[in-house]
Amino acid sequence: IAQFELRAHAGARTVRHVRLKHEVTAPGWLSADLHVHTAHSDDAVRGGVSALDLQAEGVELAVATDHNRIGDLGDSVGALAGAEITTWQPEIGHFNAFPLRRLPAWRGTSPQALFAELSRDPHVFVQINHPRLDAHIAYFELGRFDGERFHRPNYHLDVHGLEVWNGYDIARPERVLSLLEEWRGWLGRGHRLTATGGSDSHGGHRPGYPRTYVRASGRDDLAPALKAGRAFVTNGPLLRFAVEGAGPGDRLEVAPGSELSVEVGIAAA
Repeated sequence: IAQFELRAHAGARTVRHVRLKHEVTAPGWLSADLHVHTAHSDDAVRGGVSALDLQAEGVELAVATDHNRIGDLGDSVGALAGAEITTWQPEIGHFNAFPLRRLPAWRGTSPQALFAELSRDPHVFVQINHPRLDAHIAYFELGRFDGERFHRPNYHLDVHGLEVWNGYDIARPERVLSLLEEWRGWLGRGHRLTATGGSDSHGGHRPGYPRTYVRASGRDDLAPALKAGRAFVTNGPLLRFAVEGAGPGDRLEVAPGSELSVEVGIAAA
């Protein structure tokens, strides 16, 4: 990162300023953490995540997703007000929604009623969080989802996004790969769910790992870009991928039997 010679003398104070720079740039893409908790979450550790924590990790867009409370990270990062809808009596799962102006009913509700209430605001992006993380908070486990359909009533996939990588699975790639296989299967059956990743940091582990890169102009464009699928999830590697010049979220009209040009490049290993 930096290398210089430093001469130390007894009783003297020597200062060297080091300017950090990005090793890899991603033109047109903004790095986002869509799932962080501040001190307003009752299970936050060491004061939760702050805007300074996000800046230090190079996160450009962030959503404050405190439990059943509309969060705020201030103006020092491109932050959106959101919440993690943490259901209770009964537990049906956890769901992020942003930008959020009012909280929906989170107690004594059903997935169908909750999603219907959130969808009244057409600007809100809704995602299912950690769908298989722990049985009592995992939407797929609670709804008895077998990979093709739910075996409990009122459970469905009529939302915008799915958190395929949660920070608590950062060192469990087998769980991430399994969920990615399911997600790809739903795409093949016509479910257009944007894959997202978020640290779910409560202050106990670093924010921004994993993170979602979004092709957006700024925070006001974050939710529309995610709805359109202009995003990818990573824990470090940055790949360039295009089909006939089109990237994530773009639409292609393809004639049956036609050949496609695919371009793959590695920006960072």
